[in-house]
Amino acid sequence: MAQRAEQEKQAALAAASNLAATRLGASRAVMVQRFLTQFYDHVSAADLTDRAPEDIYGAALSLWQFAQSREPGKAKVRVFNPRTDEHGWSSHHTVIEIVNDDMPFLVDSVGMALNAAGVTVHLIIHPIMRVARDAAGAITDLHESSLAGGNAESIMHVEISEVHDAARLNAIVAQLTAVLAETRCAVEDWRKMRDIAAETAAAVHDGATPVAAEERAETVDFLGWMGDDNFTCGGNTSDVLITNCTYGFGHGVSIGSYTQGGVSNITVINCTFHDTEA
Repeated sequence: MAQRAEQEKQAALAAASNLAATRLGASRAVMVQRFLTQFYDHVSAADLTDRAPEDIYGAALSLWQFAQSREPGKAKVRVFNPRTDEHGWSSHHTVIEIVNDDMPFLVDSVGMALNAAGVTVHLIIHPIMRVARDAAGAITDLHESSLAGGNAESIMHVEISEVHDAARLNAIVAQLTAVLAETRCAVEDWRKMRDIAAETAAAVHDGATPVAAEERAETVDFLGWMGDDNFTCGGNTSDVLITNCTYGFGHGVSIGSYTQGGVSNITVINCTFHDTEA
């Protein structure tokens, strides 16, 4: 049964690839066919075999064209209802296309944002592709997945329950754009805050900070725990007192966003941390 389903998937992809060659010409189709192969590589057969080759090809081509230009360091998002007369392909669902730098937490962040928007997610296709771009952000090459060339980019196709209201479609775009920007900040902050924690621990150890000698070892241990992905400080945060708290396995403390402003005057007193080495 599984083998037959896979054969049907490959037949559907071959038909879609042939459409690319027919409609684009052999030379123009090469990159699109490579994109199509990588795009559907990990999609289950059950999600493809009931779709027309035109829709399989059209969804891939749509996202490939959308990805052609992207401002460096920013996610690109659009939400629409594909219709044959307008887009050349169709879907029973509203489609979300996202092109972004690869980073952790993207699928979870998008999923939570869509859940908050009150829509049902029916399908997520999320390959990571190696893409080369010029200084203006235009694609110059799409590398084979096994090669190390280019930069890793997140290519995401999401199908949700149909939304027809234009204002709501625009709201989903705005919400996803904001969430992805926050995700980028969090990922970038994580590395910066670990560096700051390590630098501060070294300064405390060397006696370069006004920490009492008898408290240095504990302070250095605590800063080491912070740097082990348990504690995140953030921007526009000041005058925070954390006292008389107990933290166990999987628990940490999170304060704001590093890139959104300064963090100052954070005090932790009489807190217990145990079983937090993971």
